Amino acid sequence: MRMRMAMVISVLWAIVTVAAAQQTPEVEVQELGALARAALPPAFGPHGLHLAQATRRGAGLCVSHNGQMGPELDGITEGSIAFSPDGERMAYAAQTGGNRRVVLDGEPGPECDGIGAGDPVFSPDGQHLAYNALTGEQVVVVLDGEPGPEYHHIMAPGPIFSPDGEHMAYHAALRGKHVVVLDGEPGREYDGIIRNGPSLTSGGT
Repeated sequence: MRMRMAMVISVLWAIVTVAAAQQTPEVEVQELGALARAALPPAFGPHGLHLAQATRRGAGLCVSHNGQMGPELDGITEGSIAFSPDGERMAYAAQTGGNRRVVLDGEPGPECDGIGAGDPVFSPDGQHLAYNALTGEQVVVVLDGEPGPEYHHIMAPGPIFSPDGEHMAYHAALRGKHVVVLDGEPGREYDGIIRNGPSLTSGGT
């Protein structure tokens, strides 16, 4: 019995070793993040109750969320898988063809040239999703699939939400001037804005 178990363990170890050798991730370094073309480690949602896993399927990659398989894609941006606070919704940055897009709840969003590192971001109530998108030489913040005004730079920390999730703001720069954009509307122009950008309370103030 022990000899049979040892043989089984040896065979399994050989299979795992071969599989690991065949699935060594290739990482293409991009200006806005690293693109993985091989299976990625699983990502756990809040409280460990939800699971996302990127696995190879045919010539592409698919991300499953709680066992539900998403669309086939050419690549997934490492570290981009994000869960809503309750873990019920999931989004990530991916590549299809030569373009980037964010996939939300299994549905690919609009195409762009790049996705900001660390994006996408859910609102605290899980009802909204925002991310920085590169379009040519300009950057926009995309909120719920709708791009905002174009700027040269979106400053860290990028888009933020009010605690109730009803409002979104960010610090942007264009032609040497800085503005705070609240709910898609740019405010007064300044020569500079203090580091870490705006902050929001409930009610959007």
